[in-house]
Amino acid sequence: MRRFMRKRMPQMLMILVNGAKAAKSRDVVSALEQAKSLFMLDPGTTAQDVSDFNADPDSNFDKIAPYLEVNGVQPQTLRRR
Repeated sequence: MRRFMRKRMPQMLMILVNGAKAAKSRDVVSALEQAKSLFMLDPGTTAQDVSDFNADPDSNFDKIAPYLEVNGVQPQTLRRR
């Protein structure tokens, strides 16, 4: 039994780690989707703001940053002042 576990443990650990990474990736995508939805639903967001964001999301990340939340709390470095 010990020999079996010693051989199988690295494989089992990798499966567990990969599963955790996939779950975290899904959570990040979900948080970004929610932030973009809140950005678009904000009455202060103009059609031009949405167009600018969609044209180059990486350069315009600051437009959705205020709407990001992690576990229901806005990260300290992103809080609106």
